[in-house]
Amino acid sequence: MTISNQVARQSFETVGGIFAHAFSFPVHAKTDVLVVLRNSTTGVEEEFTDPSDYSIVLSGSPLGSTGGTVTLVADPGTGNFLSVVLDPPRTQTTSLPATGKLDTEGIETTLDKFLNMIKRANDLGIRGLRLSDGAIQSDSSQIAWDALLGRIVNLSDPVEATDAANLQFVNAQILNAGLDLTTVISTQGADLIDETSFDDMLTKLGGLATGIALFKSSAAVNAMNNLGFDAFFQTLIVAASKGAFRGLIDAAEDTEIPAGNLIVNPDFQVWQTGTTFASAADNSYIADQWVILSDGTAVDIAKSVEFSPGSRGGVKITQRSGKDNVRWGVGTILENARVGPVANQKVSFSVDARAGGNNTLGVMSAFLIYWDGTLNQPNTNIVNSWAGAEVKPTLLGDWNYVTGGEVSMALSAGPWNTYSFEDITVPSDAVNLGILIVTMDSSFTGSGSGGQVEISKVNLVPGSVVRKFYSESKEKNMADCERFYCKTFAEGVVADDNVGVDNALFAYASGTSKVNVEFVFPVQMFKVPAVQEYNPYDSAPTGSFEDSTGLNVAPVQLGRSTKRVTLHGAGSGLSGKIMGLHADADARF
Repeated sequence: MTISNQVARQSFETVGGIFAHAFSFPVHAKTDVLVVLRNSTTGVEEEFTDPSDYSIVLSGSPLGSTGGTVTLVADPGTGNFLSVVLDPPRTQTTSLPATGKLDTEGIETTLDKFLNMIKRANDLGIRGLRLSDGAIQSDSSQIAWDALLGRIVNLSDPVEATDAANLQFVNAQILNAGLDLTTVISTQGADLIDETSFDDMLTKLGGLATGIALFKSSAAVNAMNNLGFDAFFQTLIVAASKGAFRGLIDAAEDTEIPAGNLIVNPDFQVWQTGTTFASAADNSYIADQWVILSDGTAVDIAKSVEFSPGSRGGVKITQRSGKDNVRWGVGTILENARVGPVANQKVSFSVDARAGGNNTLGVMSAFLIYWDGTLNQPNTNIVNSWAGAEVKPTLLGDWNYVTGGEVSMALSAGPWNTYSFEDITVPSDAVNLGILIVTMDSSFTGSGSGGQVEISKVNLVPGSVVRKFYSESKEKNMADCERFYCKTFAEGVVADDNVGVDNALFAYASGTSKVNVEFVFPVQMFKVPAVQEYNPYDSAPTGSFEDSTGLNVAPVQLGRSTKRVTLHGAGSGLSGKIMGLHADADARF
């Protein structure tokens, strides 16, 4: 039998009185199946035994080729979870003779069993803690487990200093120390001592050089705001010396120390879809994660060649001839994962810009905007109508201006200038944030065409003060951008047919009619992307597998996910051919 089914397990939410559960993955014997019932209330899992807990009937010809049906002995109840898992014994029972006729059926059965064992090993691997394929072993910052979709349990009894602990354990320790979880400050009877009285505080608490202190002072609150901590940390329980906490306050109030920038591609380093865009269309992507918005095709876009000090890139926007007095802007949108931690909290913003060309672009404005519609489904066409000169554009649908989040940018030629606003509260109902930078001139006086502006160092940080902009490496910026768009092409090559085989995907057709290749994305993408294929050798047929002789076959996408997609082609005469294909994956808003 052949095995083309990639499934290694099937799970069912149980319903009281329903005993039979069909599965579809191929097996060779009943012993290849593991059955587990998980109690949804207690989390306890029970591994069932055949025949005391269940019976199994295989289906298909040969038996097991189309799976089978597991029938439970006892009622599983409602709302629990039954898993039927491919779990063949790790044995090899085929013995091949040294001479004579080969047992081809036995060989195929053994190969099928080996494949099922591989599927089981892969199933166990992807369900365990593991590093991403892109993590670099030599880079300690990348050797970390991502617990976004899961959590480590049973942390109720930490022993070593580096052990993790759960919330229940931490709460128990606070209660054992005689503190009240809900009213730590108001009812414990401890004096609230400001930052000038550390010695008195430590004396009152019985400490010497170090001790546990409760801080609630203006300096402590400012420190936490400036470091971007939320309200939970405004009351701070710290095991620290006087000097250490003073250092924390000093660091938080030092605006020369960078803070985490929420913007993706903030200094326009990454341009995966091109570095120039003539007559850029409204609501189209330019540099990665940035869109151009205009009242018509008003501008030409190019990557800057001279950068603001401390940055590694920028965007140059030129008003096109014949487009006098036409307004336009650029915008970027943040996914909810970046917005959630600052909802109902303070943020601050800065941006660098300068005028160029014939210097007719005199005034722009930068706005902090928020989306309160469907989570992570904001409309990139942010502007509904441009209104008159010196007036905020009317935003589309569920886009709104954040109160106080704006700055007027009086542009000048020559050196870069920095424009900023600070201490702005993000609305609690903001599910996505955006930055919108637009022209605000009263008039271009008939000579707006040829006017230029360059923008860089877009900096949105948690806290009540603007922090120094820090230009991340090209590699870090690229990884952030590839969460939304990635491609097989070399960095400077725009995705298209007939642009060459550099970085292309290649597959060797070992059979006579099929070819497969995996496009594994560099990082896990923001959502399941749309994938587009491209022919590396020729402009026709577009999007095809092709080899150097012109043999081609159309691809089909299989198993598309946030991590990879399998590209499959079928046609005659493929045996021994090496087929090339390019592709890109688009998960942008």
